[in-house]
Parts: sequence; C-alpha cells; structure tokens
Amino acid sequence: MLIAAFAHFYAFPYKEYAGTNIGPPVGFTASLGHVLMLNNFYHDTVHQASKQGNRRQELLFAYGCIN
Repeated sequence: MLIAAFAHFYAFPYKEYAGTNIGPPVGFTASLGHVLMLNNFYHDTVHQASKQGNRRQELLFAYGCIN
C-alpha cells in the first residue's frame, strides 16, 4: 500500500493545484456539516432518477412497447 501511495503521489502531483482560489478556510464543524448535508444527496438522486425514467420511456416508445 505504501508503494501505491508513492505511485499515486508521483502520478497526480498536488503542485498543479497549489495556489488556486479554493475559498476561505473553514473549521472542522463547517466542513463536516457540508459533507453531511442531505439536500445535495436528495437533489442528485431525484435528478438522476428523473433522467433514467425519461430515457426508459423513450426506449419503450422507440421499441413500440408504449404509445
């Protein structure tokens, strides 16, 4: 695993992202709160489900299964 970590460090150097504007630093609780927000999960799930549902209906219509 240590060899893989060094290989990953070599293959994907952090220096290309150093100095980017990533916003102000926030505390641990704010970061944890952002990670645990369920509204983003809900939005992504609903968006993906609606996209799949539309695609499923398009396929059923194309194959003549529904009118």
